Amino acid sequence: MEPIQLINHDTGYKIFYTLRNFYHDYNDNSTTFSGNALFEELKPRNSREQNQWEKNRTEAYNVSRNKFLRALYHDKLQEEGFLLNYLYISEGRWQISEPLTANDILLTDTVTDSKIFYIGTGANRLILTCFGRPVSSKDLQEQNRIINDPFIFLRRGGIINYLTSRNQGYVRIFSDGTFAGSIGVIPYRNSDFISGIRISNMLPFEYGHQDD
Repeated sequence: MEPIQLINHDTGYKIFYTLRNFYHDYNDNSTTFSGNALFEELKPRNSREQNQWEKNRTEAYNVSRNKFLRALYHDKLQEEGFLLNYLYISEGRWQISEPLTANDILLTDTVTDSKIFYIGTGANRLILTCFGRPVSSKDLQEQNRIINDPFIFLRRGGIINYLTSRNQGYVRIFSDGTFAGSIGVIPYRNSDFISGIRISNMLPFEYGHQDD
């Protein structure tokens, strides 16, 4: 199969993506896919463009699935700019649980040095809020308001997604952000323009490892 070729002029990469699996669930509008990506760095026209690419790459990484999984594995969600909660309806309004920690949802496998992430498949959905910066006490106070009126937050560059899984709700994650299993992402409140799973938003896997 010939790879899909994409050019991201915002991050300065040409992406060659070989799609292995693609699945869309029309019941909940969730999409999961897997494949292999190769990256070819574009040549900047000048130093200004190179600096802009670096800025855009950092912003993309700060709200990426890769950084989220590394933060979850190391129990540094809020420090790295993420909140993970259960979402439910109460008295006609969306409500969220207290922020979850790694201890709430991970089981450690000492044999493989991995951790089992239980996403779940029931009515209580997991919702991931990505701030792109460390979470503040004000963010915690405003989170219920953000959930019920998210678009101001989204315009500031944040991302809100539901998380789903096709593996009875279980995903195995590793310290470097890799994982085994399926993690589906559904843009919150159908805000598809901020979906965090687009191939064009991808970065090379090694990006951000210097921060570990």
